[in-house]
Amino acid sequence: MSTATPISTREDSSVVLYDVSWEQYEAILDAFRDRHLRHTYDNEVLEIMSPSQKHEGRKKFLGRIVERLADSLEMDFLCLGSSTHRRKDLLKGLEPDECYYFANEPAVRDHVDEIDLENDPPPDLAIEVDVTSSSLKRLPIFAALGVSEVWRFDGKKMHFLQLAENGQYNPVSASIVFPRLQPEHLTTLLTEVSSRSQSRRVREFVDWLIDKND
Repeated sequence: MSTATPISTREDSSVVLYDVSWEQYEAILDAFRDRHLRHTYDNEVLEIMSPSQKHEGRKKFLGRIVERLADSLEMDFLCLGSSTHRRKDLLKGLEPDECYYFANEPAVRDHVDEIDLENDPPPDLAIEVDVTSSSLKRLPIFAALGVSEVWRFDGKKMHFLQLAENGQYNPVSASIVFPRLQPEHLTTLLTEVSSRSQSRRVREFVDWLIDKND
């Protein structure tokens, strides 16, 4: 394992380690299991990030929208939050900001504590909040793991991305999981200045979206 390269900003802070074996990666995951960190691993390069309050606030806000919308539409789902998803055969792993099973939920519901992506399907939706640039490109890792939809907020705009047959993500004008929802809706919510509480904004938005499409 080679010397780390630190990256520090007022938003998030991270460190990059090189020549990290899979066994070392798993040992680091185990050692920092109770720490509030994100690990991105790709072919022996490991980035460890400590997310900022802004980062965490936005990803939780988006997660609440997903869950309230799914509940309102009576959709079965499984939320695995920022749990680690990895495949040794690909030498890739990461923790999404939030992730969800929808179409693939029945396939994992009876063993949610033992999901193995070498044998089980990946989450249907992952949420990424990129308030700072990362040294490692995370979208190719999501693609390699087979996550069919990623919502990526770049600090200014929300992007909905769908995994294509060529293994690349293409922008789409509406969510695959929630066809009523457009990225512009979430851009407005994430960038507007409001005196309303977060919980009230979530309730009002979901009610508006459902009423708008009925």
